[in-house]
Amino acid sequence: MGLVKKTVASGMLIFGLFQAVMADTLNLVIEPSYPPARSQEVYEPLVRYLNENTPHTINLITPKSYNDYWQRLEETPAQLSLDEAHIAGYRIEKMGFDPLVKTFEDSRYTLIIGQNVTDESLRGLLGRRIATLPSPSLGYITLTQAYNRPLQQPIFASVAASWLDTIEVIFDGSSDAAIVPEWLAQRYPNLYPIYDSPVYPGRAVLASPDVDQAVRDELTQALLKLHDDESAFSVLAEMNISRFEPANGNMYRQYASLLKSVVGY
Repeated sequence: MGLVKKTVASGMLIFGLFQAVMADTLNLVIEPSYPPARSQEVYEPLVRYLNENTPHTINLITPKSYNDYWQRLEETPAQLSLDEAHIAGYRIEKMGFDPLVKTFEDSRYTLIIGQNVTDESLRGLLGRRIATLPSPSLGYITLTQAYNRPLQQPIFASVAASWLDTIEVIFDGSSDAAIVPEWLAQRYPNLYPIYDSPVYPGRAVLASPDVDQAVRDELTQALLKLHDDESAFSVLAEMNISRFEPANGNMYRQYASLLKSVVGY
């Protein structure tokens, strides 16, 4: 009987150690606003910073497209995510995630037109091509809000793999306009802005219910002091942000409703 108890106790100890080891490795999935290879380049500095400044190992997951990301959202084995407001709200409402931090910069999307478009109103693009990342990107959803009459719409050309691609197809003549993040639109004074989305809270780093509070606290503190680390400048530069700031679920819950028009909500 004593041998059985020792065996059970040993087994429980080994299982507990196994759980501790597994808990030390966290998967971070990134909303796919870049192709996978470029996402690796952009977010590898962030992963490296967290690996060096917390006792945890962060693995980066870079989905190949928005469609793939959305269809596999609840299947992807990720304990952490980096998402725009609408996906963050969905994770909070439907999956029990909690935001740890958000980017200091808010998110806003701008519809820009090329020089061949003479009518600078929204009606001027009816029947014309607007380049966008696929649904359910926040840019695509912005277009559905701007053009909410099914019989009076432009052509939403979901052919781009990154927001920069949507601008390039204006220049090559494949599209007449593009929807892009505001910060990117501001870099192209020769493209004219005709519509802005509402202002949304910035991208959030979220933790799943499986992540212990102690681990959450370690990650949060590391991210909140990142901008004070001069050696981590590349993290902020690649993400086009100045710093992270505290976040909570109330900032994001309401934006999950933006996804109601998306198949699978």
